[in-house]
Amino acid sequence: MEKSIYTENILQISSEVNASLAILVCIVILFQRIAITLFGYQFSIGMIIFFVFMLFWLIKKDIQIIRERLFFFLIVFLFIIISALISSYYSKSFSVPSLVLLIGLYFWSVFAFKENVQIVALKYFHAIMLICSIIGVLQFLTQSMGISYRDWLSFIPPQFIITNYNYSAPITNGSFLYKSNGIIFLEPSFFSQMVALAIIIEIYYYKKYWRLLILLPALLFSFSGTGLILLAIGLLPLIFSQKWKNIILIGCILLSFLYLFYSSGFSSYTFNRINEFRMPNTSGYMRFISPIKTYIDFTSKEGDTAKFWFGLGPGVSEDYRWNIGTYWNTVMKLIIEYGIAGLMFFSYLVFIFFSKRTFWLSLSVFLMFSVLSGSLLIAQYVVFYYPLILLHRRSLLRK
Repeated sequence: MEKSIYTENILQISSEVNASLAILVCIVILFQRIAITLFGYQFSIGMIIFFVFMLFWLIKKDIQIIRERLFFFLIVFLFIIISALISSYYSKSFSVPSLVLLIGLYFWSVFAFKENVQIVALKYFHAIMLICSIIGVLQFLTQSMGISYRDWLSFIPPQFIITNYNYSAPITNGSFLYKSNGIIFLEPSFFSQMVALAIIIEIYYYKKYWRLLILLPALLFSFSGTGLILLAIGLLPLIFSQKWKNIILIGCILLSFLYLFYSSGFSSYTFNRINEFRMPNTSGYMRFISPIKTYIDFTSKEGDTAKFWFGLGPGVSEDYRWNIGTYWNTVMKLIIEYGIAGLMFFSYLVFIFFSKRTFWLSLSVFLMFSVLSGSLLIAQYVVFYYPLILLHRRSLLRK
């Protein structure tokens, strides 16, 4: 995209929409660990603020319904509800809150801004990730200098902190060094994926490659394979663009950092995780291998065909007694819980993520959403995808 086009579109966006979108992006990212507990359930601050802003934009008529999305959504959720009702007759741990959360989170996907304000969302996301990357680098370097690791958000009362996430993860069992999570992120894995996405946006869009000197160390100090996978797949379209000068320059920068990382001796903690794909009950195995293997085992032992057509029921994938530990990716979770209707819903997700979008951005974000983070019902991450990609009719970005 030419600078003049970028500037022109920024100037055309109303200051009210610009400011409100900037605030939402900041809150969704910076307060992802913060929650309010009501009636025994945790509600992330990001989700609550997102609903408030959506209502504000509706009242101000800044967003409107996209008819083809609404039509697709209604058909899919008709089948989702039918599957849920049928599965309620045989499900032992049917979760109404899970069904309500699914509908509540994705109902808003039928709306989009009248103006294309994606450039604003990307601008603030990228700026925040540059700051968080600096924090993440310092978080690890200070440990290397002998300063003991601590979770700087531990002063917040437990009832206001999202539970069930590994905020503090040593680079290996028993190590005094901890992976960087940028302090505010749910896990080092989520931090690495966000940084990788910022790198991809930098390379395809902003093209100020000196900022890779900030982003790449943050990615490496997270010691997470998911961010590296996202970066590798997200950059595949660049290879086919045949912009060889850019490819060579970016390749040299990446290889230089990988060499320095290898020379430091820390690289083994990251690259040895490749072995996890062969080891049950490890993160890599549970995220990429277990969902497929577990579902094959499930289909071979269950004799009730209704469970295959209509699923086990909302939320049951987390409670069913599986043979091996599993982190459910988006498509497998939908199939397990809703059967054929789950596949229909997955096709709806593909539609809203890819229709009229820039391919490299859609590919990167959808990979993060559907496989690497498995964030189908992780509210604080679902609402992050809205301002970044889902609330826009089409992308103004060019490959």
